[in-house]
Amino acid sequence: MLLHAIKHTKALQQRVIVMQVETEDVPYVPAERRLDIAVIGRGFYTMLVRYGFMEEPNVMRALAQCRAQHFHINLMDTSFFIGREKLRPRARRAAFWRWRDRLFIFLTNLALDATEFFRIPPNRVVELGGQIEI
Repeated sequence: MLLHAIKHTKALQQRVIVMQVETEDVPYVPAERRLDIAVIGRGFYTMLVRYGFMEEPNVMRALAQCRAQHFHINLMDTSFFIGREKLRPRARRAAFWRWRDRLFIFLTNLALDATEFFRIPPNRVVELGGQIEI
C-alpha cells in the first residue's frame, strides 16, 4: 500500500507509520499490551495494535493512547492510506463455477469496509486499490 501511495502522490510523508491490527484468541487485551511501537528510522515506524475477539477495533482511540508511550500523533493532521481490492469474476470460467464466484463476490461486498470496521473518520482516508479476478 505504501508503494502505491508514493507512486500515486510522487511524495513521501515526513513521518510514516505502518500499522497492523491483530485480533488475538483472548476476549480482551489489557491496556498495557494493546500497543507496540517500533522505530525503524528516518521517520518510519511500525505499530502493532492488539484487540481481543470480543472487542471492537478503534484505530483513533489506539492512536490517542500513543501519548502514554510518549509518541505524539496529531490526529487532525493524520491521513490514512488504505488498500481496497475489487473482486471481479473471471471471464472464461465454466458455468458451473461462475455462480460460486458471483456468490463469493456478493458476500464479500456485504462486509464492512476498513474505514467503518476500524472506526476511521472517512474524511481522513485515502483509498487506493485495484481489481482482482477470481
